[in-house]
Amino acid sequence: MKVLVTGASGLLGWDIADAFQAAGHTVKRLLGRRDVNILDTKAVADCVSSFAPDLVVHAAGYRDLDDMEQHPHEGYAINTLGTWNMTLACRATNCKLIYISSDTVFDGEKTDGYHEFDTPCPVNVYGKSKLAAEQVIRSLWEKHFIVRTALLFGYKGHRENSFIFHIVDELTAGRSISASEDQICCPSYTADLAKALVELGQTEWYGTYHLTNSGTASRCDISRAVARLAGLDPEMVKPAKASSTKIARRAKNTVFRSLAWPAAFGYELPPWEEALERCWKESQEQEASTP
Repeated sequence: MKVLVTGASGLLGWDIADAFQAAGHTVKRLLGRRDVNILDTKAVADCVSSFAPDLVVHAAGYRDLDDMEQHPHEGYAINTLGTWNMTLACRATNCKLIYISSDTVFDGEKTDGYHEFDTPCPVNVYGKSKLAAEQVIRSLWEKHFIVRTALLFGYKGHRENSFIFHIVDELTAGRSISASEDQICCPSYTADLAKALVELGQTEWYGTYHLTNSGTASRCDISRAVARLAGLDPEMVKPAKASSTKIARRAKNTVFRSLAWPAAFGYELPPWEEALERCWKESQEQEASTP
């Protein structure tokens, strides 16, 4: 299978491209605007048609929630218009599309977790742009998988984009950090998610999936877990309220209770604590092997 991956220099995109390649597929990585400007409809169409993929995994996007709140036009352009362009290109070449969406399409007011058939109600511009992108896909092209995920952690791609390394770097330098204790979700290891997407992309079981590692945590919980794995003082991670220093409103409880993934594939991803421990071990092995 020929697979085109957008956002392939990012935390998740890098692992997605690696996972498809490891499974024996031919992968084309779009690393950013220098490869294709996703805001240019013709450029996207030409890029996709020239490679003629069987599957596009659209992981590119604008993810700075607070910046988007102040610059919504740019956020909608990248997240929604860019997805519109990619969907049109997939339709023109008759290829499948996996779109990476987010738990931010929900308002966080539900207490028992969100399944795929709950009605979205985003509370910030980022979530609204992601929901609009989902709606674009559903209206334009039937061969799609929309995969909503949450709180990504991993170690590939740009180090500055990994909150794991941010935590370790700050604490190692003796600086305490604040992390919200009132935002609860299901954290997701990018490598686990990527392997699941390989399995998904080889089916025709189109639709919307909630896909994260199992278990729930706050940002403070996972930050302190990172500190413990790195042999640092978890008490240097100070609990905070999500609204205390942020511009965009944050949803409080976006825990997923997936119905579709277990029904289709018969399993759930491993607990986030186990996944985080694997992620940390693998990151240390990689650093040790890098000259």
